[in-house]
Amino acid sequence: LRYNEHKHRFEEVDLDDNPWTLEPRIVADGWGQHKWADRSAIAGGDYLLIDENGDVLETSRAAIGFVFDDGVHFPILDNRILPSVARQQVIQKLTQQKIAVYERNIKVSELTKANEVFVMNAVRGIKPVTSVTGVGEWQVGPMTNWLQAKTVVPTNPELQRAKDANV
Repeated sequence: LRYNEHKHRFEEVDLDDNPWTLEPRIVADGWGQHKWADRSAIAGGDYLLIDENGDVLETSRAAIGFVFDDGVHFPILDNRILPSVARQQVIQKLTQQKIAVYERNIKVSELTKANEVFVMNAVRGIKPVTSVTGVGEWQVGPMTNWLQAKTVVPTNPELQRAKDANV
């Protein structure tokens, strides 16, 4: 369940396993911890949030990771994006397996060189991204599949209790 601020009610969250398709959306300076204060700019879609300089920040509902030839890359945590428990867990899992992890500024123009793209959050877990409109398309790859199989992202206990109670 997810609370819809505009309709003032809880709605069922789609937890299907379908890959995500994202639309680019420019947000000046990122939103950091204020991302959830006013969602009107990102309501109604799955967006790849990009700053005015072309740096990839995150998505409208999740953290994002990119598999390049040399390892797995994540946008840098520089107060422009919301820190993510799921992201932290994925980075920890990759590091434990001695898979190279890079946290850096990633330009949207670099995404054409990515082998895989995936998103992660505490509600949906890890999901593949198969396209970003006007940017690129990717296949679901072995790293994303491995992360989905090996990483158990904790869910929000209140959401799980509400779902169990059929609220």
